[in-house]
Amino acid sequence: MRWKLLAFWILATACATRDVSAAEGLPNALLFRQWIAQRTKFTFTGGRVANSGNAWMFGVSAQTNTDGPAREQINLNGNGVTGSLVYTYRRGNAKGDAQNDPVVDFGIDMNSEGRFVLRYSDKDHPLNYFNFTQVPGQPVSLSLPPADKPRVLQAPTVWHLLIIHSGDCRQQFLPELESLRSDWHVARTVQAAEDELVKMAAVSRKADRKQWEAWVNQLGDPIYMKRDHADRNLREVGPAVLGYLNRLNMNQLDAEQKSRLRGIIRELTTASGEDTPERVASMLVSDPLVWLALLARPEESTRQAAVQQLSVLLNVPINVDPKAQPDSQAKARDELRAQIEKIVGASQ
Repeated sequence: MRWKLLAFWILATACATRDVSAAEGLPNALLFRQWIAQRTKFTFTGGRVANSGNAWMFGVSAQTNTDGPAREQINLNGNGVTGSLVYTYRRGNAKGDAQNDPVVDFGIDMNSEGRFVLRYSDKDHPLNYFNFTQVPGQPVSLSLPPADKPRVLQAPTVWHLLIIHSGDCRQQFLPELESLRSDWHVARTVQAAEDELVKMAAVSRKADRKQWEAWVNQLGDPIYMKRDHADRNLREVGPAVLGYLNRLNMNQLDAEQKSRLRGIIRELTTASGEDTPERVASMLVSDPLVWLALLARPEESTRQAAVQQLSVLLNVPINVDPKAQPDSQAKARDELRAQIEKIVGASQ
């Protein structure tokens, strides 16, 4: 049954990609093909979108291509190591000017420092709208319809977003994200990561969040040796601590703590290389909101694992019956969400 659902999800995603992207000509647009498809290799590293291709080896000053009502433009600055890329695709009405009041507006804005923005809107289909923003040191953000008063979702990483808000992401954001790279099968990675999480729940122990919290506090200790010891300990935990660190409210920390935490997060994010399902699972296994999302999955085995892991992470009884159909447990999951947010101080 699980593989049938996976196959359906992959097929639905592929169809959505063709309906949204190919219909508008993005994969076949000249500048998109030359500079996005061929020169830029999008990857996930530490739950963040990055470029591992050779795009920063080039510099392109505002190239423009016009094809009927469609107009695309790219501006690429690179010095071999660092750089930035801004790409836009706009299509107007058949008799209109695509640059003025476009019907379709698609854009990418990214740099080598970790910023990444992906947006899409279609005035003829108002539900075809999203704006994804990734800024270093901040949660990722996804704005969804309606465009005039968007609903905004936030998460520590893209993986948190795709699992916790899977239904919202699958309709529009995920297909467009996959269209940026022909061999980028993000939906498969998400499903594989969920499978890994279920395996890990069977053998994992309670994450020592109190110890992690103590080390974070110790990063601001007046004694250098204690700060340095806490720094090393957090790094040695590995990617499993990323979900916890990314949820911290930096505004409540002092300058020393902020500086060290940014360094720790940067090292754990970049040192792991391109994200694999196993690495993703290790980042998410200690996040109760991820397991809360898995409580709504159709597979009973996944729901059983979620109840088990939540009881370990929260050390409280879980008032959700994993054997019951997910729809009948919606109220219980909402109550559990409020309980989780109270315990861990989550903001999602």
